[in-house]
Amino acid sequence: MIKKNRSESTVRINIWIKTIMALAMICTIAMAQENTPEYWIDKGQVLIGEQSLNESIIAFDNAIKIANSSQEQVAAWRGKAIALQEMGRFPEAIEANRMAIELNPLELDIWSTQGFLFAELGRYNESIESYDMAIQTEPDKVSDWIGRGDALDNTGRSDEAAKDYERSLEILDETIQANSNDSNAWSSKGYALNKLEMYSEALEAYDKAIEVAQPSKDYLAGISTSKAWTGKGIVLANMDKYDDALNAFDKAIEISPDYSVAMQSKGDVLMTMGMYEDAIAEYDRAIQIDPMFPRIWYKKGLALKALDRSSDADAAIARAKEMGYTS
Repeated sequence: MIKKNRSESTVRINIWIKTIMALAMICTIAMAQENTPEYWIDKGQVLIGEQSLNESIIAFDNAIKIANSSQEQVAAWRGKAIALQEMGRFPEAIEANRMAIELNPLELDIWSTQGFLFAELGRYNESIESYDMAIQTEPDKVSDWIGRGDALDNTGRSDEAAKDYERSLEILDETIQANSNDSNAWSSKGYALNKLEMYSEALEAYDKAIEVAQPSKDYLAGISTSKAWTGKGIVLANMDKYDDALNAFDKAIEISPDYSVAMQSKGDVLMTMGMYEDAIAEYDRAIQIDPMFPRIWYKKGLALKALDRSSDADAAIARAKEMGYTS
């Protein structure tokens, strides 16, 4: 009887030892995995999705420290740039993207992102240079032609801007011919036509975008519809139909209550109408949703200045400049 108990005890001890060894091996493997760039890059991406942005930056920094290949370095710097952009730290995002560009100048999306970030900071010449590179590497990307057109327009190079808008229309017509139910393509066409001051045609394009968007289908379809209503509102404002424009923005917000672009655009029209208090209220709504976009703070500052609220105006403009905005 005693021998049997000893035998059972020995078996239990052996099982316990094997269990401990297995757990130790699992821990060793886990620790080894945690020391790979791939682990930290994946972790950083997950943390971005969870909006744990500071933690994601730490994860990407860990990946950068131990990355062995240029591909891993590029992925880590790009991830860090995205996290910084989400936080509204645009100048730092630009620098992170620059590090990725040094490692791989042909990384397609980086140049487009740089163009967008520079434009958001009012650094239009640098935006143009970035879009130049983006167009060289991917010549049929509509958003790059439109982005460069906007930057050119903001530097007074309207003739060059018009050519970019016209080129975007050529690409969009091909896209629409292939899929006439592409709401975003119709909206982009409306945008380009508006910039070319072809307002009637722009309204038709936006109406088509609204028609095919199917806002009740899902969240993204709702955003597409709100984008189209916002674009339509901007065209109506350019035609001096301000009340109709405001109604269009309200429709966009009704469909997608967190679509801050519509609130900002409504604020812009209210500014044009001299309704500064109402404009500030719209900018505040936009800021509540997207507090890290410096351009909104700057516009709010201009509205406050129009009301002779100098102290508040200076604070809003200073906030925009803290985020890197240059007027």
